[in-house]
Amino acid sequence: MARTLLALGLLAAGVHGDDVATAGLAHSVTGRLTFPNNLAVPTTALSLNGGEFAAMTRVDGTFAFHDVPPGIHLLDVLSPLAMFPQVKLNVPSEPDGKVKALEYKYPGAPKQPAAYPLELAALAKMQYFEARPQVSIMRMIMGNPMMLMMGVMVLLMTVAPKMLGTCFYVLNLPCTSVPPRREPLLTTPTVGSHLFLRRQVGM
Repeated sequence: MARTLLALGLLAAGVHGDDVATAGLAHSVTGRLTFPNNLAVPTTALSLNGGEFAAMTRVDGTFAFHDVPPGIHLLDVLSPLAMFPQVKLNVPSEPDGKVKALEYKYPGAPKQPAAYPLELAALAKMQYFEARPQVSIMRMIMGNPMMLMMGVMVLLMTVAPKMLGTCFYVLNLPCTSVPPRREPLLTTPTVGSHLFLRRQVGM
């Protein structure tokens, strides 16, 4: 029993010693966000390793992650207003070591060395919502196939009678021009026609 308690005590002391050693090697990651035209930076959230560490910007745009252990960490700026570059951080294991940073303008872009403390500038404005279109009569007409078909039919009913020179009686449209009435053709009298006329007269 005594040996078991001693082993548990040594194990707890070893774990505590590792935590103290790790805490002694932890660093703070600091930087600053900037917007174009020196615009004020709204309160923006940042994360390391997909949420393992989190931080918020101050009024002047600066931020800080405390007690970051040595290793490779990925920093993301969670801004709904602008797109910021992604940064890969190399936190050293030496107490007096310097944090190194590589900047990616966008996922898949070539890496570029970044200065430390970090200076992250907004790359582009984010547009998550489509602007509501303005009311336009022409857009309503030209964008509606039914309205276009009605316009073509009205145009045909108006122009076709004038082009053909006839009336569409089925549609009850006014006549624009009536073709002249043709006279019956005069035929040359024959012997048969004379006999027929004599019989009708009774001669």
